[in-house]
Amino acid sequence: MQTANLATPVFAESAVAQVHAASQGIPRVVNLICTQALYDAAQRGHDVIEESHIIRILADQTTQTETGILPKENNEISASNLQNPSEPEATFRKKGKIQYTGYVVNTVEARDEEKELSMVIHHEQPAMSNWAEIL
Repeated sequence: MQTANLATPVFAESAVAQVHAASQGIPRVVNLICTQALYDAAQRGHDVIEESHIIRILADQTTQTETGILPKENNEISASNLQNPSEPEATFRKKGKIQYTGYVVNTVEARDEEKELSMVIHHEQPAMSNWAEIL
């Protein structure tokens, strides 16, 4: 905290206790939970990680087993949940029998076959209020 010049803790005490209980002190699991929680809090504009962030991450990204928690497989995570912490808008979708992860982007490309050159000349990311619109 002093090295980072922070006056207040980044994680509330209840959040630290929740991470400790869920991770059983395993560094890789601590890192997974805390990284996701930091992105979740930043996306929501919160300065401090609260227990509610940890609970959301655990519910969205992990499965509770008798021996502890396990990260969910990508296809087990709902499209409404945070898919990629660095890209909160990226989601899962299925078109036909193919599943996709990422954004929906429409592009127009110009191609010169002779010069073996192509260039995207227009792109747009449609505003989707309901992913069912494109499925």
